[in-house]
Amino acid sequence: MEFRHLRSFIALVEYENFTLAANKIYVSQPTISTHLRLLEEELQCQLVIRDTKKIHLTDRGREFYDFAKRVVGLEDRLKQSWLKNNENIRLGASTIPSTYLVPQALPGFLLKESTARFVITQGDSASVIEDVRNGIYDLGFVGMRTDDESLDFIPVTTDRMVLITPNTPAFVRLQATAPLSPEATQQLLRSNCFVMREEGSGSGATVLSCIEALGLRRDELSVTATVGSQESITNIVSTGVGVAITSNLAAKEASARKGILVFELPVDSARAFYLVIRKRAVRSAPTEALIRYLIEFFAEKDA
Repeated sequence: MEFRHLRSFIALVEYENFTLAANKIYVSQPTISTHLRLLEEELQCQLVIRDTKKIHLTDRGREFYDFAKRVVGLEDRLKQSWLKNNENIRLGASTIPSTYLVPQALPGFLLKESTARFVITQGDSASVIEDVRNGIYDLGFVGMRTDDESLDFIPVTTDRMVLITPNTPAFVRLQATAPLSPEATQQLLRSNCFVMREEGSGSGATVLSCIEALGLRRDELSVTATVGSQESITNIVSTGVGVAITSNLAAKEASARKGILVFELPVDSARAFYLVIRKRAVRSAPTEALIRYLIEFFAEKDA
């Protein structure tokens, strides 16, 4: 017994005619007849009596119609409830995407997909990637990629890392001599306390790459604090505690408040941001729409 057999039977009862029932549920008249025959054979009883104009229910047919309506109604309510829940997009995002990139894109997306709803969780890139792999998130937005063969990493936009310092007279004078040479940058980093991102973040991994490109080792730096967000880094630096290498997106916002100074790094400091999804995963229509929208949105924005 299949749901389509039940739906054919219900339509036949309600329209009392094979042709009308077939038209209403968009199947052929022979299909309605076949479904009825299969039901009667399985139930081992006659459900309807046919005459030249319309059908009539037997007593068992009336009883079965009530059961069929309840069963099909349960299926319909299940689908409606499930699809409604599928409108919630479970998005995991690392610090920069959740703080700066997602807010840029959401207004336009919600204009197109007004029924979509989000559950957005922030974490470091490593934990977001792991949670996407384990099915906790439908989609991740992160600042690093791994070699996990169960995942696809789709590059969508880029940023660069910059050096930030307190807005003090000494650094203001130094900024007047910018851009800094590699040697001057090395000296600045060696002679000041350094604020670092925590292990597992994409930003932290990129900072280490920049330090190595400058010819320095991590143990040559006086790391005074290791923190979990870009905002914490800029806030600490603005108090005069030390210097840091951080995202240009975060630095621009903080520098607008006059709390820090921003210096370009004399090495390649570009970094990519990726959408991360499980390969061969079944995703809801809103999630698929969001993936397409984010790719298109940042392609246009970066063009």
